[in-house]
Amino acid sequence: MSVSELSGGDLISSVFSPRVAVLASPGAEALAQKNNLSLVELLRPFAQLRGEASLRDPYNSTVHEVRNLRITFEDFDRVQPEKRVVDNLLNSVVSNNLPKKSCPPVAVDVGHYSLKMHTNPIWFNAFRDSFIKTLPISQHEFTRHFVACLIVVSSSEPNISTQFKNLRQRQQDSQTSPSGSDIWLLPDTMKVNVLLHDVQEGDGNFATETVQEMKRDPNFNGPHCSYLLSINSRRDFEVQEILKSNRKYGPKMVDPWKKFIDQSSMDLSRRNHSSKHAVDPETRPRLYTSSQHPLDGGDHPLKEIQDPLSGTLAEDDSSRSEDDQLHGAYLTSADQDTISTFITEFITRALLPHYEKQIRDLYDHLVSKKTISKSFLSATKKWLGSGKGTSYPSQQSAGAREGDRYYPPEAVELQLRKLGDLVFLFQMYDIAYNIYYQCKNDFQNDSAFLFYAGALEMAVLSQYMLGKPMNLSHIDSAIVQYSNTCKNYDYALRCALLCCDALLTRQMHQEAINNFIKMTTEESDLKSALLLEQAAYCFVNRGSAALGKPRKFAFYMVLSGHRYQKAGQKEHTLRAYDLAYQVFANSNWCYAEDHINLTIGKHSYLVNQLEQSAAAYLKLLTPTSRQNHSQQSSFIADFLMSFTDYMDKSTDHNAQFPPIQIPSINSQSISVFYGGTTAVAPDDSDEVEIEPSLWISLEEQAACHVLNKENVPITWKPCINVLNASTKNNLKPRTVRQEPVTVVIEVVNSLMIQISMENIHLLWRFTPVDESGESPQESVENERDVLEGSKLIKTEVIKEIVVGNLEKRLISLSLVPCVEGEVVVTGIAYSLSGGSTDKFGMPRTSSRNVRVKQDLNIEGPKLNSTLEERVSNARGNDYRLHFLVVPPQPLLSVEFAPLPREMLCGEIQATRVNFCNRGLIAISSIIVSSKCSESFCFGPVEQLQRSEELQQDSAIHLEKVDSVSSILKPGEVLEPGGCLSMAFCVRGKETPGMLSLPILFYYTSATPSKLMPHRVVRQAFHITCRDSVSFSVMKSRNLDQSQQLLISFTNMYNSASSQDEAHRCEVGLSHVVCVSSKWRIRNQKMLEYAPAREGEMFNSVATLDRILEEKGVQVSMLNISCNQLKLFPFKPFLHRFASNSVDESDITIVFAWKAGYVGGDKSALAFGQHHQSLDSTKDSLSQAVITTASGMFCEAPRSLPFTVRFRLDYDRSQRYVMRRGGGGSSFVVAPVSVTLNNCLHTQPLLVQVVCPHAPTSVSVRELEANGVRESFAFWWVSQSTWIFVMPPLSQHKLNLRACFFKAGTYNLNNLSVMVSTRLPSEDESSDGMRRLTRQEAGGGGGDFVKQQCAFATFITVEKEDASSAPPGLPNGSLSDDIPVAAQG
Repeated sequence: MSVSELSGGDLISSVFSPRVAVLASPGAEALAQKNNLSLVELLRPFAQLRGEASLRDPYNSTVHEVRNLRITFEDFDRVQPEKRVVDNLLNSVVSNNLPKKSCPPVAVDVGHYSLKMHTNPIWFNAFRDSFIKTLPISQHEFTRHFVACLIVVSSSEPNISTQFKNLRQRQQDSQTSPSGSDIWLLPDTMKVNVLLHDVQEGDGNFATETVQEMKRDPNFNGPHCSYLLSINSRRDFEVQEILKSNRKYGPKMVDPWKKFIDQSSMDLSRRNHSSKHAVDPETRPRLYTSSQHPLDGGDHPLKEIQDPLSGTLAEDDSSRSEDDQLHGAYLTSADQDTISTFITEFITRALLPHYEKQIRDLYDHLVSKKTISKSFLSATKKWLGSGKGTSYPSQQSAGAREGDRYYPPEAVELQLRKLGDLVFLFQMYDIAYNIYYQCKNDFQNDSAFLFYAGALEMAVLSQYMLGKPMNLSHIDSAIVQYSNTCKNYDYALRCALLCCDALLTRQMHQEAINNFIKMTTEESDLKSALLLEQAAYCFVNRGSAALGKPRKFAFYMVLSGHRYQKAGQKEHTLRAYDLAYQVFANSNWCYAEDHINLTIGKHSYLVNQLEQSAAAYLKLLTPTSRQNHSQQSSFIADFLMSFTDYMDKSTDHNAQFPPIQIPSINSQSISVFYGGTTAVAPDDSDEVEIEPSLWISLEEQAACHVLNKENVPITWKPCINVLNASTKNNLKPRTVRQEPVTVVIEVVNSLMIQISMENIHLLWRFTPVDESGESPQESVENERDVLEGSKLIKTEVIKEIVVGNLEKRLISLSLVPCVEGEVVVTGIAYSLSGGSTDKFGMPRTSSRNVRVKQDLNIEGPKLNSTLEERVSNARGNDYRLHFLVVPPQPLLSVEFAPLPREMLCGEIQATRVNFCNRGLIAISSIIVSSKCSESFCFGPVEQLQRSEELQQDSAIHLEKVDSVSSILKPGEVLEPGGCLSMAFCVRGKETPGMLSLPILFYYTSATPSKLMPHRVVRQAFHITCRDSVSFSVMKSRNLDQSQQLLISFTNMYNSASSQDEAHRCEVGLSHVVCVSSKWRIRNQKMLEYAPAREGEMFNSVATLDRILEEKGVQVSMLNISCNQLKLFPFKPFLHRFASNSVDESDITIVFAWKAGYVGGDKSALAFGQHHQSLDSTKDSLSQAVITTASGMFCEAPRSLPFTVRFRLDYDRSQRYVMRRGGGGSSFVVAPVSVTLNNCLHTQPLLVQVVCPHAPTSVSVRELEANGVRESFAFWWVSQSTWIFVMPPLSQHKLNLRACFFKAGTYNLNNLSVMVSTRLPSEDESSDGMRRLTRQEAGGGGGDFVKQQCAFATFITVEKEDASSAPPGLPNGSLSDDIPVAAQG
């Protein structure tokens, strides 16, 4: 519990203080009402003894000092309200006493938390005081009974004696009524007569004489019971001046009644008295600005109080104007001293002497009944335990609860309790404790549990007031008896409130927590909320921060807030959840945090705290939220509603943009494109990112070419077109006036719902700069209006973008500066609306949206050059969004026609490219710089339609192709608005994979500028190259002719990318071109254009003849497809191959091919060329090229470690010509011999030879009837498998037969020869050996090693010549059935 204004002994003294009834005439009440006060309110600030007084105990043995005795004045005509009315009043008290803005919360350290809270809960103090005041008077105690009656009459009334007599008679009637014993403590109540005199209106001498007569009159109870009280000494015009001063400068008077008025606002006696003693409005002083006096009211004041759940509060003093709040306007400081002196004299001269005698008389009466001993303080346990008087029957009164014993008024037990209450009220706590202790035993023996609980309560409080340890078991027993046995929750709550306050003053926090929590019930949400809140405060106010328990504080504060919510206390609900959120925030308790934020958002909206409501709802829309789709949709709808209402009602126009991070923006990933429109890419491919260092290298390469230097100057700087996180951004980039600057921002929607961004644009700050670099004018911003500064910078506005749930999206926004100066992009602005969905999942449009601003703050790189920078967190500058605007420059736009994203290896694609000058200055040169110049070329656009044909035996000049080339001819310029079209050809690389073509276009202005000497355009193509056709070339000299060179080449299409069986891809060799100064290729008629399907392989042999006369480099070709070969782009790529060739070769072989895609309704053609270089002076083996399965080319090793060497031979003198059979099919059979040699000297080997064969047996008749399929063009028709043992250094020969069904050149070397050192034992049969070797060889197990043949054996099969007679079958003829899979 926080520090209260009254706590501990002061609180107990205030609650249990002598109560004096005030019975005033209408005239006396009117004199008090001149000061906007009732008579009771007038006396309350001074109702305390100033100083000390003494009081003797009943047997005159000890003098007790009475210090600061409080007197409680109450209206004689007070009304005890009903329970329903009391509940409404308590709700109003709590709701009206909120933390004051003038008293901000203070920081309290609890563990690792620093909690901001109010240390003085005025709402709880007000509730406690009002609750205790409105408790009904009970028969089990006398502390709330009147001890005296103050009869007040005005000196201006006629017949004063009669007025006093009538008022005394009213008091006497009340005393003798059946209910008199319920409100009056003693039968003979002391009556004090007070004559109230108005100094400004009445006669002072007359009043003094009247009081003197009253003191002499025995009917007025002696001289100590009659007093004169003079008030209202301030004159009317002085009061008017005070009122005017208060209106102009604020209150100047000290108002001692204010806090008593606030605390007593729920006191019904004041308003009830006002209704009974109405004063004529004409005679009332006009001190109020309103038309009705605040104290007027013919109806009962409780009718103005509404149900607190409806949100309407009772009309009380807090709703009055500042002028109506002025109290005691006619009372001077002397009047206040007079009132204080009167009360002091009343206490010391009348009240204390009277009750000293009454206590003694009551004590003597009880002694005579042998209830207590005369030596009271030293009485033995016998007297304390058995001093009972008369026994009464156990019966219940009409209003008593079950378990309560009834005692008549004259019962000795009640008289003893009355004596205990009297001595407690007048601060004789030691006597009171002994009496309560005796009463406790008596009531317990009689099973009078209500009286027993009251005695326990007062005994514990007496112990506390004496400074003794408190009996905790008595506190628990009192609360249990009140609440459980007697079902009297109100008195149980009073006992808990007073005892817990006493416990906290003695730092007994845990005991207080137990009692607070014990008193929480489901009957009253308001009371339970207050008790839970006080229990939560006990967890943090434990004397030190280390002893505090912040998590338990937050837990009980949430429970308190929930009960406040059920009680309709919106402000206190909000305050409790705010306190709990300080502990739960950022604690990874996401669901608890979401619950608190949701409650804060709702109740802040209900109490019109719209800004706090929007902030709470915004905390629910975080990336770490675990709420589902429907919850987040509801959250964003509530946020939009609260924030739009806040913006509509807000008068602060500077708060136009809230700090909303929806969607979130990663400022570090921002990319900025300068230099206007960059090259228009043929696709949006971004599969491979080009390193910034490569672009700089290309730019330096082009600069060296332009400057004609090996290295660029030190002062040279690269042109900045793109800035991102991977570039160096320590220099301010430059852009050209009237050219757009594009900012690419990545937004991330981490919510489960889609959001809509509308009217998106960049925020900027522009500073004009003159020629000297100074800023003559102030900066201009467009934060308030997108059209602001449109003459300086044109800002792109995107109408709408919808970002899906959990989606990342790039947003491109551009600016077009129109004036030279300095521009800083500060942020992005947009209108945010929630993309809620209906029950069917369809997006629902929302009419509410909020204007959002997000700052773009890019953090520079960490400095790491010096020790201080490494130790500190120093950061460099990042000028990505800070650029300078320079005068107009040329602007080159490079626009490419579309190119495919996939190509075949070696394929050539031609397209068109346009070079356009979009700037205002002419372009003098355009330089192309690339590291992959062998993969593309430029040429005249006319070559795409009308290219020259390659002529046989034509001369060609192989030029050196540099990595830097020029587009414009010397002296040619590209004027502003002009365009230049050129042909652009790209060739796929010969190995499959990704082909990246970074191309940089470096151009200069016809009017040189120091600010921007050159500009660049960057373009990168990313093309996937698939397997196509691969070529392997081997050469050998003709043994018979030294002037001839035989080349054998194999082309194999090895693509695996065709996934659809309905589509086919065929590749065929169209031209074989020889480029050499010494050799020319012979045009052979035996070769024909034969497209190959996937996986098929063909072999061919061509003859090169030596050129006897030196005529330079010539081109000779073997035209297979009978189509002409275009010079463009054949020649440019031939030049590039020759320029990049590192071999000292004198022959270049070019294979030109074409591929056809056929399938469905679509067909396409592709053309390509492959290059091979040969050196005729070196042996053929060293230059042999082996084709791997993936199509990659590798050079064969110079020494092959053969274990078994083998070669294939056939009769080379025999011509093998296709012969037509009876069924129309043509075939030819060639005998082939295989010779194997074991090269090991000591080790015999197990050898297995396997010939590839078809899977089934096919007859010649079937072939003749159905035609020969291309896949059956070459078969081995002899035995397919041989297994034998070869001794060391032995030779073995096999005879095979090969059958050919199609003309062409074939490589016979497709045998599988495997050897093993594991020989069969003598016990193993040949069949078992065959099965063993077959299993090991076929399964890849065992010790078998596959052998390779060093030489390829080619055989050429010619077409059938119709003019010649068909030759016979060599070496026999085919049988009807060809054994495709002969068994060994």
